[in-house]
This record gives sequence, structure tokens and C-alpha cells, in this order.
Amino acid sequence: MTLLSSDAQKASMAPAPAAWVDWVRRHLTMAAGGALLLVMLAVAALAPWLGTVDPLNINPIQRLRAPAATYWFGTDMLGRDVTVARCMAAASPWRWDSPWRRSAQAWGC
Repeated sequence: MTLLSSDAQKASMAPAPAAWVDWVRRHLTMAAGGALLLVMLAVAALAPWLGTVDPLNINPIQRLRAPAATYWFGTDMLGRDVTVARCMAAASPWRWDSPWRRSAQAWGC
């Protein structure tokens, strides 16, 4: 049995990185994409409580405006603000089942 030097002993006692840290280091783009997907799903799930503006409010005077400080995504043909509120309302989980339900009804299920 050989005696290890103090430097070798310190190196052998160093804690190994966690398995998930090692996985993130090896698959950085996959981890970043997964984190972004989780954030998007969380925002979509919390959409009814995060929305501050009525997504269906119509203002014909402001129709077809380009993106600016007031309207980040611009306005549509009815003057509705195409903001995060409308995007979140469209992504809300309460709307996810409607296309499936309509297609099932169309097929007589």
C-alpha cells in the first residue's frame, strides 16, 4: 500500500459534480431548449392570471399599426393589440382540447 501525497489526497476527496450538471455540460443546446419550452408551457398555463389587457378589445382607429412602444407586435385589422396577452390567451390550456373536440365531432365520435 502506497501513501498518497497531500495533493493527491485532496484531489481524490473533491466531490464529483452532480449527474445533471454533467448532462447539461454535454448537451447545452438541448438543456437550453428544454428550459425555454418549460418557460413557454408555464406562461401558457398561467395565461388567465398573467394577462393584463383584454385580448378581444376592438379599437378601429388603431387598425394595422406597425410594432412600436405602445403595440409591441402591432395591431390587426380590427385594431386589437396583438400583444403578449393575445398570444398567451391563444396558448392557454383551456383551448388546447378544442381542435381535438371539433375533429372528433366532425368524425361523429
